[in-house]
Amino acid sequence: VDHLDQHDIYTLEILPDGCSNSILTRLAHCTTWPDKAVPSSGRMVLRLLKWMQSLDACAAVAIVSGAGVGRAGTYIAIDQVCNRLFKGFEASVKEVAMEIRKQRAHAISNELQYFFIYSTVLDYIR
Repeated sequence: VDHLDQHDIYTLEILPDGCSNSILTRLAHCTTWPDKAVPSSGRMVLRLLKWMQSLDACAAVAIVSGAGVGRAGTYIAIDQVCNRLFKGFEASVKEVAMEIRKQRAHAISNELQYFFIYSTVLDYIR
């Protein structure tokens, strides 16, 4: 187990039945992001995004939270907006949030999480 800010990073080796090649996967478990709330700082989310970008570009990513809507949707929105800005494109938090909610009802489940997205994106820009 490694540690990155408020995340425990696990490396798991998976050996599917009948296969001789194992698959290494990494799991980042955020231990301080309460349900229906936000972390005290967006910087830990930005550091996790940076860590994820350092992984194999072909690697699949799954973002999961308790119900799969509030925290997961918030994290995905931050990732999408920051990615667009990094690539030199315009990015609208509102449009990104609406697109995510088309794919997963109730994603980004409260106003506090919307505010956290804006606040974290501002930290990213700085």
